[in-house]
Amino acid sequence: MKNHDEFWLALHDLAINLNSDSATPKDKAQTLFGLWQSYPPVAGNELGVEFRMVLSILLELEALLPKAVP
Repeated sequence: MKNHDEFWLALHDLAINLNSDSATPKDKAQTLFGLWQSYPPVAGNELGVEFRMVLSILLELEALLPKAVP
């Protein structure tokens, strides 16, 4: 990360994009999966690697964050 704010700003942008419609989380996941499948295999594989890396960090971070954020 170039600076400490970049991660949180990127997370905020991702949350805004994910909440841009009223679809359920399951429907959003299905839509994103369908879009991922449209990428060429090389790009899809790289996106899968990056997704899993980000997810692993987010899961570690979740354990550190307070359960009730004021």
